[in-house]
Order: sequence, then structure tokens, then C-alpha cells
Amino acid sequence: RSIDTSTISPRTSKSLAKEISSMGGVMYDAPVTGSTGIEERKATVMLGGPKEGVEEVISLLKVTANKVIYVGDNGSGLYLKLVNNLIAASYMEALAEAFTLAERAGLDLEIVSSFLSDGSIISSPLSSMKSRMLKERNYITQFRLSLMAKGLRIIDQECSSLGVANMTSSVTAKLFASALRSGLGDLDMASIYEFIRSL
Repeated sequence: RSIDTSTISPRTSKSLAKEISSMGGVMYDAPVTGSTGIEERKATVMLGGPKEGVEEVISLLKVTANKVIYVGDNGSGLYLKLVNNLIAASYMEALAEAFTLAERAGLDLEIVSSFLSDGSIISSPLSSMKSRMLKERNYITQFRLSLMAKGLRIIDQECSSLGVANMTSSVTAKLFASALRSGLGDLDMASIYEFIRSL
């Protein structure tokens, strides 16, 4: 039994699973979100693969993950990870634009951060965590910008393959790619703010 926790193309993963199956093996795609919380068992795994025997796989993954969601057949876990990343990246880019607007309008970024973290209709764990980063311009890595840029490339490819009109994520992908080229790749994805505010 093979469990792949990397974020790769779902189509590639399904092809690998088929090849492994032809040799008598079983493969599961098990991408992770919240991977910085693995030591504290705060990560979530999105699992794709055969339903038969999945409970054993879930038990194994729960050694390091707080939550394991069985999504469906091979590739399903990866597709759900892409859904998550599409929203997270688009939101992060919008947050960077919003902070740039607030900064140039002369707003107190402490107030902006506090409002977006707890008080706004869009307040969420992501807005709370990343608003603080933007306010302090301190991008200690939780999820590298380079990894999000990679994920956005995969999202673009999958949307094209499935005929999805991905206007927002395609623009976001271009912005993250430009930020990557500007040298921000090893910092947290919130460092997209540095690129946006430099334009």
C-alpha cells in the first residue's frame, strides 16, 4: 500500500495509481493542509483512493493528522486540495491588495488587522493569521510562496483540462509567478504583499 502526501497533478496521481494497481499494489493520494501543525496533530489530510481498506489507511494517517477526510477515488484528495488552494491563494492576493489600499489611504494597519481578524464578515483563521503577518511584514514560513505558485500552475492545468473558466485563479497564478521570480519564493505566501505593494 502506497500513500503519497505530495501535491501533484491529480491526473498524474491517477496514472500512477493505475500503474501500481496493475502490479498488484494500492495507492492513495493524501495531500495535507496545515502541515506546519503536524507535530501538534493539527493537520488535515484529504484522502483519495479505493474505499476497500481505507479505514486502515485513515488510522495510520491519524497518527500525525487531526482530521482525515476520505473524499473518493484516486485523485479526489488532490482535487480537494486544489479547491482549497485556489481559494487560499485568491484570498491571500486579495488581502495583499486590500492592505496596500489601506496603507496608501493612511489607515492604521493595527486597526485594519484587528478588524479583518475579528469583526469583519470575512474574518477567518486565515485572515487572522495572515493579517498579522502583513501588518508586521514578517513572513515566517508556514506555507512557502513557491509551493503556492506550484499549486496554482497545477490548478491552471486542471481547470483547462476540465473546461473550467478560472478567471480569478489564472490572474492570481500570474501574480504569484511574478512574485516568485522577484525572489520571494522561500518566504510565506503572505509575502505576495511585498510584490503587490511594489507595483
